[in-house]
Amino acid sequence: MALRTHTNPSRARSHTHTCIHKQHQVLEGHVGSVWCCDIRGARWALSGSRDKTLRVFDVQMGECVLVLVGHKASVFGCQWSVAEASGRMILSASADRTLRVWDGETGICRQILEGHSAAVTSCDWSIADGGARWIVSASDDSTLRIWDLDMSSCEMILEGHTGIVVCCKWSSAEDGKRWVLSGSWDRELIVWDAASGTRVQTLAGHSAPVYGCAWSCADGGARWVVSASYDETVKLWDTLSGRCLRSILGHTHWVRCCEWSNFEGGRRWVVSGTHM
Repeated sequence: MALRTHTNPSRARSHTHTCIHKQHQVLEGHVGSVWCCDIRGARWALSGSRDKTLRVFDVQMGECVLVLVGHKASVFGCQWSVAEASGRMILSASADRTLRVWDGETGICRQILEGHSAAVTSCDWSIADGGARWIVSASDDSTLRIWDLDMSSCEMILEGHTGIVVCCKWSSAEDGKRWVLSGSWDRELIVWDAASGTRVQTLAGHSAPVYGCAWSCADGGARWVVSASYDETVKLWDTLSGRCLRSILGHTHWVRCCEWSNFEGGRRWVVSGTHM
């Protein structure tokens, strides 16, 4: 299975809105479906697969430079650390019920985080304390967990969803340890205060499981939310009021993922992807 990188995604015909892009590289090596990916700068790409491995690619060379082996089941989530001083630290989440922290330069597994009682579906770093300490994870066990890497321990369990939790995101707000967003098969999103473990807001309106969620960086990074659902819609939310501001229609299949742009305040552009 292959990971693909692209360039020139911004050119579009105004009357058709058709994206014109150039495929930059095809990154090959996995022998199973690629479930997740991330990119660091313009050079390093990361992927996680059903083949139980992660791969680090040099995008400029189009080559796999490192294979991370250790998980015992599919890798569902992967992310580079946001910390500038952390080198190339990597976080991964797996169906083997664990998260792992890796040295992305040597491939050595630095930490194994255990506690979830079912597959770990998603993971994310907080920007707080330099971006290399706090982690959130989501699981099929219907919970989220906040982890302290300095202590190698689970600091808090967030309970409230009544279905599988598929996605989780830290806010990019300056006090980045505080706000967490999650989406679930129970059709709801929850905004959490991760400092206290309390539910701040419940965002209800989807008619099918929520599979993707993301914060906008606008207004401090803790107000605007986008979500993607199996009900074939993308929704925009105001977390202060809990209101759905807009339902974006157009997809004709399940919407599996979504992301805000960080361009010009971050509130204008949203991208979504669908199951075909």
